[in-house]
Amino acid sequence: MKLILVVLSCIVRISYSELQCDKTTPGVYSKIICVSKTEFKLSATDPDDATLSCPEGKVCADVAEICSSTEGPVCSNTNSGSIGTCKECLLNTPSAHKVCVTETDYGICNHGTLLSLQYKCPVAMPYCRLENDGSICQIDNTDLDCSASETGSGEGNGNENGNGNENGNGGQTSGCTDEGLFPDTTDKTCTKYFKCVKDASEIFQKVELSCLTTGFAFNPISTRCEPNYTCTN
Repeated sequence: MKLILVVLSCIVRISYSELQCDKTTPGVYSKIICVSKTEFKLSATDPDDATLSCPEGKVCADVAEICSSTEGPVCSNTNSGSIGTCKECLLNTPSAHKVCVTETDYGICNHGTLLSLQYKCPVAMPYCRLENDGSICQIDNTDLDCSASETGSGEGNGNENGNGNENGNGGQTSGCTDEGLFPDTTDKTCTKYFKCVKDASEIFQKVELSCLTTGFAFNPISTRCEPNYTCTN
């Protein structure tokens, strides 16, 4: 009898995790709202309620301790404002699908495996974020699926409650002589940088980016958004 109750409890918890990632319903056990794989909010109604992050290596689960390294996450999306994941395939989806792998690139998942194929979003829509309609390349860089800590490239909005206000500028070529990530030396906060890419005509295009996590700045040596970086602009 005791074994049956344990099994039923596990089934209920698994079902809840799969069905209730609506970002408004509190957990049965946690009493909080998971809004992404590693983020949660204490309330859905308080406009000042900040999005909080689980410690590294833990996910937001429907357990009393909220963040867990053993239980499965309630939500699979990477960031609170998105529906997609970063470099993670949907294991319950047998068909091939796209997934963001950096802030501007996407890959292909097939039968739960991320293939080595990687594609860059076009200059006119340079940012990677999966939408409900299936589109993955977007004009704006708000709530992107991949954050700086996930891509290791410095491109992203981190895990805090930052909101981006920069848009891609696919028409500019000024400042681009090579492909890569470069600092905006006119920005006294060192939070702005840009990515130079070549289009189909081999003409350099400039995509404006910014570090959206509070306290992070762009380090031109590592080409990453890093905490506590001393700006020298």
